[in-house]
Amino acid sequence: MMARRIPPHGTENRYTNHGCRCPECKSASAEGRAERKRRAAYAEWNGRPALVDAEPVRQHIISLQQSGLSVAHIVNMSGVGYSVVRNILYGTHDQPPARRVFWDNAQAVLKVRADVDSMPGSARVDGAGTRRRIQALMTLGWTSQNIADLVGYTRVYVTALASRDRVTASAAKRIREAYGQLSMNVPADTPRARKAKAFAAGRGWLPPAAWDDDLIDLPDDELKVELRRQVALMDWSELQACHNSRARYGDRSPLTLEASREYKRRPRQKFEEAS
Repeated sequence: MMARRIPPHGTENRYTNHGCRCPECKSASAEGRAERKRRAAYAEWNGRPALVDAEPVRQHIISLQQSGLSVAHIVNMSGVGYSVVRNILYGTHDQPPARRVFWDNAQAVLKVRADVDSMPGSARVDGAGTRRRIQALMTLGWTSQNIADLVGYTRVYVTALASRDRVTASAAKRIREAYGQLSMNVPADTPRARKAKAFAAGRGWLPPAAWDDDLIDLPDDELKVELRRQVALMDWSELQACHNSRARYGDRSPLTLEASREYKRRPRQKFEEAS
């Protein structure tokens, strides 16, 4: 579970979400209530809308939950009250989910991002980047035991991570760090290293050179969309160069393969007519 960060005394967050009843927190809570009343009384507050549509905020919260963040995580990361998030999602016992939400609360929630660096270690994330990094390291000859020793996991667990669809954020971060240390180096030519390379080759795994930083973490469906987008921006000579790289040198990087397929799909004349 994510450790809850306790805000300082004299804040409404500490009063509302952490049960502190010291004079400073009571005063901050009272001031917060008064401020909300003032904001609700005026159509404009500090040059901005006092209230905005809650639906985009609600959908963002749902997306964060699907990525592995609980309501408690979202509250801690945004700094808004627990009751605010609950009301946006579920409403109260006798009222439907909120239709409007204060502008600053909406902005605070919308700024929360479900990325590996900000998510609690126990949250489940897409395993594409973790799989690809382990597989890429093995194409160089790094064994699952080498990786396990570096990240503090067992060899069996690292092997399992190489094929999982979902992994913990903690595992994703550790494997990413190991990849940063190992991907630019080649291990000693030992029987185990050769076995790891043969294992990876037999499964068609891609080496580090095949993965650009902006592609390696994308889930499979998003990767396909991004590859098509990048290929659509290429001119004829770039498509031809990618096709030649695949045909002559066996380049199997995802972008090269997609560009080569586009090269064969669209003859030069049609390509130039469409450009």
